[in-house]
Amino acid sequence: MKSFELFCIETFGTLQSIDNNAKTKIATLAMNREKLRNRIDKNEELCYFMHSLEKFASVAQEICNFREKPWNRKNGLYGINRSEMNREVQKTYPRCSELHSSQISQIK
Repeated sequence: MKSFELFCIETFGTLQSIDNNAKTKIATLAMNREKLRNRIDKNEELCYFMHSLEKFASVAQEICNFREKPWNRKNGLYGINRSEMNREVQKTYPRCSELHSSQISQIK
């Protein structure tokens, strides 16, 4: 807060041009203005805090309401199940799919 003398000099030019009654009124006005500024700053901080609190509450609610989908054992690492993988192998290696298990053991 500015000093009272500096405030009076900036406002009225000189300090001697005003009487004591006016000085006290000006001082109370300056103090009230400073209190009002502090109150506004505190209200802005409170509004920011309340907004952050509301945001946190909504995020916490989303986390609490989140339900993970049940894991399917048939899916592989990349989301391809066994039958899909067999079809891909048959497309890539058609002769292997025609062989029976006994023939595969003879090839080894």
